[in-house]
This record gives sequence, C-alpha cells and structure tokens, in this order.
Amino acid sequence: MKISVVIPTYNRSTKIKPTVDSVLGQRLAADSFEIIIVNDGSTDDTESVLQQLYGDDARVRLFSLPNGGVAKARNFGLREAQGEFIAFLDHDDIWLPEKLERQVALLERAPEVGVVYSGWQDVDEMGKPLAEDDLRRLKPKFGFPTGRVFDILVRGNFIVSASVPLIRTQLLRDIGGFDPATQPCDDWDVWLRLARRCEFARVEENLVCYVHHNEQQSANVNRMWRAEGRALNKHRRAVWRQPKTLWRILAHTIFLRTLDPWYHAARAAVGQGDWGQVRKQLILCFLYRPMMIGVPQWLYVLKRFVTRDARPF
Repeated sequence: MKISVVIPTYNRSTKIKPTVDSVLGQRLAADSFEIIIVNDGSTDDTESVLQQLYGDDARVRLFSLPNGGVAKARNFGLREAQGEFIAFLDHDDIWLPEKLERQVALLERAPEVGVVYSGWQDVDEMGKPLAEDDLRRLKPKFGFPTGRVFDILVRGNFIVSASVPLIRTQLLRDIGGFDPATQPCDDWDVWLRLARRCEFARVEENLVCYVHHNEQQSANVNRMWRAEGRALNKHRRAVWRQPKTLWRILAHTIFLRTLDPWYHAARAAVGQGDWGQVRKQLILCFLYRPMMIGVPQWLYVLKRFVTRDARPF
C-alpha cells in the first residue's frame, strides 16, 4: 500500500460524498491507496450513509468512535494506516484529481523530504472561489519556503490546512501524531514538530479546494488564537536555539498572543466591522495590561485596530 488517506467526520451525512469521491477520483492505481473514514461520534445518520455509499468498496475502511475531537480521530487513522505515505482530508474539503499523484512523485525522488504541501484555492460552502483574504495578503511576507522551514513556519501556518500536505507515515508516528491539547491548531503543531525533523517541499499548483464557513470567520477566532498560544508554547525551547533574529520574531508573536482575551476579541470585532467593539476591547486590554503601554508593539496594535482604515492582522 502506497498511500493512506484519513478523513475524520462529524455530522456530515448529507455533504461528505463529494469529499470522499474526490479521493476515489485520484489519478492513482486503485490498489495503491486506501481511505480511512473515522466517524467521530456523529449524532446524525453519518454512519449509515457511509455504509450505504462505500460499504462495498474495498478501498474504503469505515470506523466509528465516541466523539473525541478531530485530533483523536486523526490519530486513530494514523494508527490504522497501512500506507508508506499519509494524507488527511477534512470532511468538507475537495482534492483535485492530480493531488496525490503530484505529491507522491516528489516524495519518492527526494528521500530527505518528509512533507510535501501544495497550493490551495479558498472557496465558500457552494464551491465558489473567494476573493483574496488576509492570509493571501500575508503570502509575500511569509512566502512558500522549502527545505528546513521551522524558522518561517513558527511565524504562521503557511500550509493552512491539514487537507494540504502528504507526509511520510513513519515520520508522523515517530513524533507522536496530533496533540489534542493544541486543537484546533493541532495541525500547525504537527507541522512545527515535523519541521524540526525533516525538509519540506512544495507543489506549486493549487491542488486543494479549502472550504470556508461563516462561523470560521467570527465565532471561533478566540478559540483559535488561544490554541495557537498553546502550540507556540510547546516550541519555546526549540526557538531559543535559533538565531537571535528568529527570537525577535517569536517574541513579537508571543506578545500579540498574550493579550488574550481582549486583543483577540478585538480581532474578531475587526472581522465583523464592529469598530466600537474594537476600541472597547483594546481599552480593556490597556486597563488589564498597563505594563504593556510602553512596549513599542502597541504602536503596531493601535495602527492596525484603532484607525478606521485598519485591516485585520
């Protein structure tokens, strides 16, 4: 078996078929890959729908677990995987037909590479391409590095989604898989740990349709940023061994994240265009973190969030 594809799912009975079919439609020999679908305690009819759709397909293995979150579901799939390489696909994203073919070819000719990622296309729930977002504007700053990427990856998750990379299975097992304590940033934590072990490579084409939901843009912002702080905290010692320039980058990043919850509430309000709430949350931040007022980074925060023409960071 060459490739294992793990798809965790929860309450997706009416919409998961296009995701699974995008894997079945990969340009690979039928016996070269397997699909491991992990039903994470769905309360709808996901289990019966999956059984009806794919129960007779030898390429698809179906499992149902008590609800434990996506990180645990991914780890279950990792334990079950029989492939030399492993990929994860979120239950609403879509792969282009050449996705795995392009990535596995790169891994096979570059033994020093442990992770191959690709470009992606942001789409809405109907599959319509989205206009450039904040992450797109950050691309020129972060770039799309290859080789040893830890010093860039610690600044931000340029891989974007667990649906994007293809990984050497044993390497992922060696680092212990996904850490539920860092969810929903467990993928970024894994990329950081992998980046300390191996080289990364990239396929330039957009090979993944990454679906955005309305709730992703507001309600989950604070939860996401708290998880990012936990993920970064795990890598402090590794960062301390990096050049001083990297330490300055991380110090700035940690500064922005330690203003939780007020700073992050302000970020969420920016995304909603609620400038009154932005100012309210930053005032609370000043009141509860008065020692921060003299820190130069506050000029950056004020510039980005207090002026009406500010954009989300």
